[in-house]
Amino acid sequence: LTMQINREFMTNNGSYSWCDPQWVCLHYTGGLGRARGETARNNAIYYQREGGDMQVGAHYFVGDDGIYASTPEGRGAWTQGNYNANTHCISIEVVAGEDEAYSEREIAYLQELVPDIMRRHSISAAHVIRHYDVADCFTGRTIDPHKWCPRAYVDNGAWAALKKANLPTMFYMSKMDEDNANYYKVVDDLRAQFG
Repeated sequence: LTMQINREFMTNNGSYSWCDPQWVCLHYTGGLGRARGETARNNAIYYQREGGDMQVGAHYFVGDDGIYASTPEGRGAWTQGNYNANTHCISIEVVAGEDEAYSEREIAYLQELVPDIMRRHSISAAHVIRHYDVADCFTGRTIDPHKWCPRAYVDNGAWAALKKANLPTMFYMSKMDEDNANYYKVVDDLRAQFG
C-alpha cells in the first residue's frame, strides 16, 4: 500500500486547542464492526458532525476503506478519558467491532501511518501504546481505568504477538518485551515523565 490520508472530514470538534505529541495510542471503534458495514469514512463523517457535542474524537480512523484524518495533530483529541493522555497522544481508532481483531488491510495501513507519525514527532517505539495502557501511563483523572481497548489486544500476549508478527516496522521487539518486562519499563518512564 502507498499511504494516502483522506482529510476531507477534518474537524476541531471534540478537541483541545493544543497537543504536544509524545505518544501514539491505538484504539478500536467498538461499534458495528467491519462485518456489519462500519467504515473509517463513516466514523470521520460522524465525528465531524457530532464530535463537538459529545466531546469525543480521534486524530485518525483506519479501516479497510483507508485512513481518514479527523482531528489535526496540533490539537488534542478527546479520546482517552485523561487530559494528560489526550494532550500528549496521537490517537488512532481502528474499525473493529467487539469481537473483531484488526484486519490485514488495517494492519498494512498502520504499518505506514504509525512510523510516519513517530518519525515526524520523534516518538519512540516504547511510546506506542494501546488505550488499555493509559491508566498506567498517565497520572490524573482517568474516566475508564484499563478500558478494554483495543478489545482483541487487551491480553498482553495478544498485544505482544500483534507487534511481533504483524507490525515489525512499528516496534522494536526484544526478549524483554516478549516477557512483558518492557511494559513495566514504559510505565516507569511515563510516571517519571508525568509525575
